[in-house]
Amino acid sequence: MTAKLRLAAPEDAAKLDRLMAACHDETGYAMDEDARSAALEPLLAGDVPGAAYLIGPPSSPVGYVLLRFGYSVAQGGMVADIDEIYIRPPVRNRAMASEAVNSLARNLRNLGIARLTARLDDAAPDALFRRLLFKGRSEQRLDLAL
Repeated sequence: MTAKLRLAAPEDAAKLDRLMAACHDETGYAMDEDARSAALEPLLAGDVPGAAYLIGPPSSPVGYVLLRFGYSVAQGGMVADIDEIYIRPPVRNRAMASEAVNSLARNLRNLGIARLTARLDDAAPDALFRRLLFKGRSEQRLDLAL
């Protein structure tokens, strides 16, 4: 199985919502279905500065990455921040998250994004980001110069 990335579109809302519900259940993040759907809609429609990528086969994705975009003079221009990353437990430990983040970094670099950042708040993703050579910017953040 590969970690092929695909930009999520409005027609992917149900698939992404199921994956997000599983992630939030696993991590103990309380967000009801209506709030999650309301937050996803403008993201998938392209109405807010962010993006959602599905990981894995188009018919049955195994994970996702949510990004927020912003602008920082100090960071050298447009920046992307990984808001959430999730791989379903049965397919973890197959380097899919690493492959997805590396592919995402290449795509963002080609789009002119200067940096990709990640919050430090979960041991598993934190280890992933450090393995992928994200550097500590603060006690709370890591970043990868693109």
